[in-house]
Amino acid sequence: MQSKVNNKLTSNVQNSELIHKVNTGYVLSKIKDKLINELEHRESIECLHGLKYNEKHLPDYTDKAVQYLYLLRYFYAYSYEFFMIFNRMITLSRKYKVTFDNTINFLSIGCGAAYDYSVLKTIRDSIPELKSSIVYRGIDCVTWDKFISISDKDTFEFYHDDINNWMQNNQKLFLESDVIFFPKSITELSEDYFISLLNNFDKMHIDLQRSKDFVFIIGSFRNESIKDDRDHFCEYVKKFAEAFNYKIDYDGFRDGNNILTDKRIPNNDIKVGNTVYKYSEYDKAILHELTGLKNYCNKCVSGVCQCAVPNACDDAIVFKHPITNTSRIYYWIAYLHKKG
Repeated sequence: MQSKVNNKLTSNVQNSELIHKVNTGYVLSKIKDKLINELEHRESIECLHGLKYNEKHLPDYTDKAVQYLYLLRYFYAYSYEFFMIFNRMITLSRKYKVTFDNTINFLSIGCGAAYDYSVLKTIRDSIPELKSSIVYRGIDCVTWDKFISISDKDTFEFYHDDINNWMQNNQKLFLESDVIFFPKSITELSEDYFISLLNNFDKMHIDLQRSKDFVFIIGSFRNESIKDDRDHFCEYVKKFAEAFNYKIDYDGFRDGNNILTDKRIPNNDIKVGNTVYKYSEYDKAILHELTGLKNYCNKCVSGVCQCAVPNACDDAIVFKHPITNTSRIYYWIAYLHKKG
Protein backbone atom coordinates (compact mmCIF):
# COMPACT_ATOMS: atom_id res chain seq x y z
CA MET A 1 0.00 0.00 0.00
CA GLN A 2 1.42 3.34 -0.99
CA SER A 3 1.97 6.15 1.45
CA LYS A 4 1.80 9.45 -0.35
CA VAL A 5 5.13 11.13 0.22
CA ASN A 6 5.44 14.87 -0.15
CA ASN A 7 7.27 15.72 -3.37
CA LYS A 8 9.33 18.41 -1.71
CA LEU A 9 12.64 17.22 -0.33
CA THR A 10 14.53 19.09 2.36
CA SER A 11 18.31 18.91 2.13
CA ASN A 12 20.34 18.90 5.32
CA VAL A 13 23.54 20.57 4.14
CA GLN A 14 25.52 19.44 7.18
CA ASN A 15 25.20 15.72 6.48
CA SER A 16 23.78 15.70 2.92
CA GLU A 17 20.60 13.92 4.05
CA LEU A 18 17.29 14.22 2.28
CA ILE A 19 14.15 14.44 4.38
CA HIS A 20 10.96 12.71 3.23
CA LYS A 21 7.75 13.52 5.06
CA VAL A 22 5.59 10.38 5.02
CA ASN A 23 1.95 11.45 5.03
CA THR A 24 -0.24 8.37 5.36
CA GLY A 25 -3.36 10.54 5.37
CA TYR A 26 -3.74 10.25 1.60
CA VAL A 27 -4.11 6.47 1.66
CA LEU A 28 -6.02 6.38 4.92
CA SER A 29 -8.54 8.89 3.57
CA LYS A 30 -9.21 6.70 0.53
CA ILE A 31 -9.74 3.67 2.75
CA LYS A 32 -11.95 5.62 5.13
CA ASP A 33 -14.14 6.80 2.24
CA LYS A 34 -14.52 3.21 1.07
CA LEU A 35 -15.53 2.11 4.57
CA ILE A 36 -18.10 4.89 4.98
CA ASN A 37 -19.58 4.17 1.58
CA GLU A 38 -19.83 0.48 2.47
CA LEU A 39 -21.56 1.18 5.79
CA GLU A 40 -23.97 3.73 4.36
CA HIS A 41 -25.47 1.02 2.16
CA ARG A 42 -26.12 -1.33 5.06
CA GLU A 43 -28.98 -1.49 7.51
CA SER A 44 -26.56 -1.49 10.44
CA ILE A 45 -22.91 -1.88 11.33
CA GLU A 46 -23.58 -5.19 13.07
CA CYS A 47 -20.88 -6.79 10.90
CA LEU A 48 -18.41 -4.95 13.14
CA HIS A 49 -19.93 -5.99 16.46
CA GLY A 50 -17.62 -8.13 18.54
CA LEU A 51 -14.98 -7.87 15.84
CA LYS A 52 -11.46 -8.75 16.97
CA TYR A 53 -8.30 -8.90 14.91
CA ASN A 54 -6.01 -10.06 17.69
CA GLU A 55 -5.51 -13.15 19.85
CA LYS A 56 -5.66 -15.49 16.84
CA HIS A 57 -9.18 -14.41 15.93
CA LEU A 58 -9.79 -14.83 12.22
CA PRO A 59 -12.43 -12.34 11.04
CA ASP A 60 -14.35 -12.66 7.80
CA TYR A 61 -11.98 -10.66 5.61
CA THR A 62 -14.21 -11.26 2.59
CA ASP A 63 -16.46 -8.61 4.13
CA LYS A 64 -15.21 -5.31 2.69
CA ALA A 65 -16.14 -3.35 5.80
CA VAL A 66 -14.04 -5.73 7.91
CA GLN A 67 -11.15 -5.29 5.46
CA TYR A 68 -11.29 -1.50 5.47
CA LEU A 69 -11.53 -1.25 9.22
CA TYR A 70 -8.53 -3.57 9.60
CA LEU A 71 -6.48 -1.37 7.29
CA LEU A 72 -7.53 1.81 9.07
CA ARG A 73 -6.57 0.27 12.40
CA TYR A 74 -3.22 -1.27 11.45
CA PHE A 75 -1.91 0.21 8.17
CA TYR A 76 -0.17 3.14 9.80
CA ALA A 77 1.83 1.00 12.26
CA TYR A 78 2.46 -1.92 9.92
CA SER A 79 3.76 0.26 7.12
CA TYR A 80 6.24 1.78 9.59
CA GLU A 81 7.29 -1.68 10.73
CA PHE A 82 7.78 -2.83 7.13
CA PHE A 83 10.04 0.18 6.58
CA MET A 84 12.14 -1.01 9.51
CA ILE A 85 12.18 -4.62 8.31
CA PHE A 86 13.19 -4.02 4.70
CA ASN A 87 15.72 -1.39 5.66
CA ARG A 88 17.24 -3.93 8.04
CA MET A 89 17.23 -6.54 5.29
CA ILE A 90 19.23 -4.23 3.01
CA THR A 91 21.67 -3.56 5.85
CA LEU A 92 22.14 -7.31 6.31
CA SER A 93 22.67 -7.83 2.57
CA ARG A 94 25.57 -5.41 2.80
CA LYS A 95 26.89 -7.13 5.92
CA TYR A 96 26.87 -10.50 4.16
CA LYS A 97 28.12 -8.94 0.91
CA VAL A 98 25.29 -10.27 -1.23
CA THR A 99 23.45 -8.43 -3.99
CA PHE A 100 20.06 -8.84 -5.61
CA ASP A 101 21.52 -8.22 -9.08
CA ASN A 102 18.84 -7.08 -11.52
CA THR A 103 15.73 -8.43 -9.81
CA ILE A 104 14.32 -8.89 -6.32
CA ASN A 105 11.95 -11.85 -6.45
CA PHE A 106 9.67 -11.17 -3.49
CA LEU A 107 7.11 -13.70 -2.24
CA SER A 108 4.51 -12.41 0.24
CA ILE A 109 2.54 -15.18 1.95
CA GLY A 110 -0.80 -13.82 3.15
CA CYS A 111 -0.15 -10.51 1.41
CA GLY A 112 -3.50 -8.87 2.19
CA ALA A 113 -3.59 -5.40 0.65
CA ALA A 114 0.06 -5.77 -0.49
CA TYR A 115 1.38 -2.62 1.15
CA ASP A 116 4.64 -4.50 1.74
CA TYR A 117 5.24 -3.99 -2.00
CA SER A 118 4.89 -0.21 -1.74
CA VAL A 119 7.27 -0.04 1.20
CA LEU A 120 9.85 -2.24 -0.54
CA LYS A 121 9.52 -0.09 -3.65
CA THR A 122 10.17 3.06 -1.62
CA ILE A 123 13.21 1.48 0.03
CA ARG A 124 14.54 0.42 -3.38
CA ASP A 125 14.06 3.89 -4.84
CA SER A 126 15.89 5.48 -1.90
CA ILE A 127 19.13 3.57 -2.47
CA PRO A 128 20.96 4.69 -5.65
CA GLU A 129 23.05 1.54 -5.96
CA LEU A 130 19.99 -0.72 -5.63
CA LYS A 131 18.76 -0.68 -9.20
CA SER A 132 16.87 -3.96 -9.08
CA SER A 133 13.38 -4.30 -10.42
CA ILE A 134 10.89 -6.03 -8.13
CA VAL A 135 8.98 -9.14 -9.11
CA TYR A 136 6.28 -9.22 -6.45
CA ARG A 137 4.18 -12.34 -5.97
CA GLY A 138 1.47 -11.96 -3.38
CA ILE A 139 -0.64 -14.91 -2.25
CA ASP A 140 -3.83 -14.69 -0.22
CA CYS A 141 -7.02 -16.70 0.18
CA VAL A 142 -8.95 -13.43 0.17
CA THR A 143 -8.89 -10.76 -2.52
CA TRP A 144 -8.25 -7.47 -0.75
CA ASP A 145 -8.70 -4.03 -2.23
CA LYS A 146 -5.25 -2.66 -2.96
CA PHE A 147 -4.43 1.02 -2.63
CA ILE A 148 -1.07 0.88 -4.35
CA SER A 149 0.65 2.09 -7.49
CA ILE A 150 2.88 -0.25 -9.45
CA SER A 151 6.17 1.00 -10.83
CA ASP A 152 6.65 0.53 -14.57
CA LYS A 153 9.93 -1.24 -13.89
CA ASP A 154 8.31 -3.82 -11.59
CA THR A 155 6.10 -6.88 -12.03
CA PHE A 156 3.15 -7.32 -9.67
CA GLU A 157 1.35 -10.67 -9.49
CA PHE A 158 -1.49 -11.55 -7.15
CA TYR A 159 -2.64 -15.13 -6.67
CA HIS A 160 -6.04 -15.78 -5.10
CA ASP A 161 -4.97 -19.06 -3.58
CA ASP A 162 -3.61 -20.64 -0.42
CA ILE A 163 0.12 -21.14 -0.12
CA ASN A 164 -0.06 -24.94 -0.09
CA ASN A 165 -1.87 -25.12 -3.43
CA TRP A 166 0.28 -22.39 -4.88
CA MET A 167 3.55 -24.08 -3.93
CA GLN A 168 2.44 -27.38 -5.44
CA ASN A 169 1.38 -25.74 -8.70
CA ASN A 170 4.14 -23.12 -8.98
CA GLN A 171 7.28 -24.80 -7.75
CA LYS A 172 9.58 -23.05 -10.21
CA LEU A 173 8.27 -19.63 -9.19
CA PHE A 174 8.68 -20.51 -5.54
CA LEU A 175 12.29 -21.53 -6.12
CA GLU A 176 13.02 -18.16 -7.72
CA SER A 177 12.30 -16.29 -4.48
CA ASP A 178 15.01 -14.03 -3.07
CA VAL A 179 12.79 -12.91 -0.18
CA ILE A 180 9.96 -14.84 1.48
CA PHE A 181 7.83 -12.73 3.80
CA PHE A 182 5.13 -13.62 6.32
CA PRO A 183 3.47 -10.23 7.01
CA LYS A 184 1.69 -11.00 10.29
CA SER A 185 0.20 -14.01 8.52
CA ILE A 186 1.87 -16.98 10.16
CA THR A 187 -0.46 -16.53 13.15
CA GLU A 188 -3.47 -17.39 11.02
CA LEU A 189 -2.19 -20.81 9.97
CA SER A 190 -3.75 -23.65 11.92
CA GLU A 191 -1.44 -26.36 13.28
CA ASP A 192 -2.63 -28.90 10.70
CA TYR A 193 -2.28 -26.41 7.87
CA PHE A 194 1.21 -25.43 9.00
CA ILE A 195 2.29 -29.09 9.03
CA SER A 196 1.03 -29.49 5.47
CA LEU A 197 2.99 -26.36 4.54
CA LEU A 198 6.18 -27.97 5.83
CA ASN A 199 5.34 -31.21 4.04
CA ASN A 200 5.25 -29.34 0.75
CA PHE A 201 9.04 -29.37 0.74
CA ASP A 202 8.97 -33.17 0.63
CA LYS A 203 6.73 -33.04 -2.44
CA MET A 204 9.11 -30.93 -4.51
CA HIS A 205 10.10 -32.60 -7.77
CA ILE A 206 13.53 -34.11 -7.34
CA ASP A 207 14.64 -32.67 -10.68
CA LEU A 208 14.03 -29.12 -9.47
CA GLN A 209 17.06 -27.46 -7.97
CA ARG A 210 17.32 -24.10 -6.26
CA SER A 211 20.28 -22.30 -7.81
CA LYS A 212 20.07 -19.17 -5.65
CA ASP A 213 23.05 -18.63 -3.37
CA PHE A 214 20.94 -17.04 -0.66
CA VAL A 215 17.43 -16.18 0.47
CA PHE A 216 15.98 -13.95 3.17
CA ILE A 217 13.02 -15.40 5.06
CA ILE A 218 11.25 -12.83 7.21
CA GLY A 219 8.51 -13.19 9.78
CA SER A 220 6.53 -10.31 11.22
CA PHE A 221 4.70 -11.61 14.28
CA ARG A 222 1.70 -10.61 16.34
CA ASN A 223 2.47 -9.73 19.91
CA GLU A 224 -0.40 -11.85 21.25
CA SER A 225 1.17 -15.05 19.90
CA ILE A 226 4.88 -14.33 19.87
CA LYS A 227 6.12 -17.73 21.02
CA ASP A 228 3.91 -19.79 18.67
CA ASP A 229 4.67 -17.52 15.72
CA ARG A 230 8.39 -17.60 16.36
CA ASP A 231 8.42 -21.38 16.78
CA HIS A 232 6.53 -21.88 13.53
CA PHE A 233 8.80 -19.44 11.75
CA CYS A 234 11.92 -21.28 12.91
CA GLU A 235 10.43 -24.62 11.88
CA TYR A 236 9.72 -23.25 8.40
CA VAL A 237 13.22 -21.80 8.06
CA LYS A 238 14.82 -25.04 9.24
CA LYS A 239 12.75 -27.10 6.78
CA PHE A 240 13.69 -24.77 3.93
CA ALA A 241 17.38 -24.97 4.85
CA GLU A 242 17.31 -28.77 5.03
CA ALA A 243 15.51 -29.08 1.70
CA PHE A 244 18.03 -26.96 -0.20
CA ASN A 245 21.19 -27.46 1.86
CA TYR A 246 21.46 -23.95 3.27
CA LYS A 247 23.15 -22.63 6.38
CA ILE A 248 21.05 -20.35 8.61
CA ASP A 249 22.10 -17.05 10.18
CA TYR A 250 19.41 -15.36 12.29
CA ASP A 251 19.23 -11.64 12.80
CA GLY A 252 18.04 -11.52 16.40
CA PHE A 253 14.40 -11.24 17.36
CA ARG A 254 13.48 -7.56 17.26
CA ASP A 255 10.87 -6.10 19.57
CA GLY A 256 9.69 -2.54 18.95
CA ASN A 257 9.25 -1.94 22.66
CA ASN A 258 12.93 -2.72 23.19
CA ILE A 259 14.42 -1.23 20.00
CA LEU A 260 12.95 2.23 20.46
CA THR A 261 12.90 4.24 23.66
CA ASP A 262 10.12 6.53 22.44
CA LYS A 263 7.08 4.46 21.47
CA ARG A 264 5.36 7.07 19.27
CA ILE A 265 5.93 6.43 15.58
CA PRO A 266 6.19 10.13 14.54
CA ASN A 267 9.09 10.52 16.98
CA ASN A 268 11.14 7.78 15.32
CA ASP A 269 12.67 8.58 11.95
CA ILE A 270 13.90 5.84 9.63
CA LYS A 271 17.10 6.44 7.68
CA VAL A 272 17.37 4.64 4.35
CA GLY A 273 20.65 5.36 2.63
CA ASN A 274 20.92 9.16 2.68
CA THR A 275 17.18 9.64 3.03
CA VAL A 276 15.42 10.15 6.35
CA TYR A 277 11.72 9.23 6.49
CA LYS A 278 9.63 11.16 8.98
CA TYR A 279 6.13 9.90 9.68
CA SER A 280 3.39 12.47 10.11
CA GLU A 281 0.80 12.06 12.85
CA TYR A 282 -2.20 9.82 12.16
CA ASP A 283 -4.74 12.11 10.49
CA LYS A 284 -6.92 13.53 13.27
CA ALA A 285 -9.94 14.06 11.02
CA ILE A 286 -9.92 10.38 10.03
CA LEU A 287 -9.43 9.39 13.66
CA HIS A 288 -12.48 11.46 14.61
CA GLU A 289 -14.64 9.69 12.03
CA LEU A 290 -13.39 6.25 13.08
CA THR A 291 -14.36 6.82 16.69
CA GLY A 292 -17.81 7.89 15.54
CA LEU A 293 -18.79 5.08 13.19
CA LYS A 294 -21.86 4.53 15.31
CA ASN A 295 -23.32 7.50 13.42
CA TYR A 296 -23.45 5.34 10.28
CA CYS A 297 -25.55 2.63 11.91
CA ASN A 298 -29.14 2.99 10.76
CA LYS A 299 -30.30 1.12 13.86
CA CYS A 300 -28.87 3.74 16.18
CA VAL A 301 -31.47 6.48 16.49
CA SER A 302 -30.60 9.75 18.24
CA GLY A 303 -27.46 8.16 19.61
CA VAL A 304 -29.31 5.18 21.13
CA CYS A 305 -28.24 1.75 19.87
CA GLN A 306 -31.18 -0.42 18.83
CA CYS A 307 -29.19 -3.29 17.36
CA ALA A 308 -29.91 -6.93 18.24
CA VAL A 309 -27.32 -6.80 21.01
CA PRO A 310 -28.00 -3.79 23.26
CA ASN A 311 -25.27 -1.12 23.14
CA ALA A 312 -23.20 -3.28 20.78
CA CYS A 313 -22.16 -0.25 18.75
CA ASP A 314 -20.78 1.38 21.89
CA ASP A 315 -18.70 -1.68 22.74
CA ALA A 316 -17.47 -2.44 19.22
CA ILE A 317 -13.81 -2.32 18.29
CA VAL A 318 -14.60 0.58 15.95
CA PHE A 319 -14.32 2.93 18.89
CA LYS A 320 -10.80 1.89 19.72
CA HIS A 321 -7.98 4.01 18.38
CA PRO A 322 -5.79 2.84 15.49
CA ILE A 323 -2.31 1.64 16.39
CA THR A 324 0.05 4.62 16.25
CA ASN A 325 2.99 3.36 18.31
CA THR A 326 5.70 0.73 18.06
CA SER A 327 4.02 -1.81 20.33
CA ARG A 328 3.17 -4.12 17.39
CA ILE A 329 6.71 -4.37 16.03
CA TYR A 330 8.00 -7.94 16.40
CA TYR A 331 10.03 -9.55 13.63
CA TRP A 332 12.88 -11.89 12.82
CA ILE A 333 15.00 -12.11 9.69
CA ALA A 334 16.71 -15.33 8.65
CA TYR A 335 19.54 -15.19 6.12
CA LEU A 336 20.02 -18.56 4.42
CA HIS A 337 23.06 -19.19 2.27
CA LYS A 338 24.81 -22.05 0.57
CA LYS A 339 27.16 -24.05 2.72
CA GLY A 340 30.76 -23.68 1.81
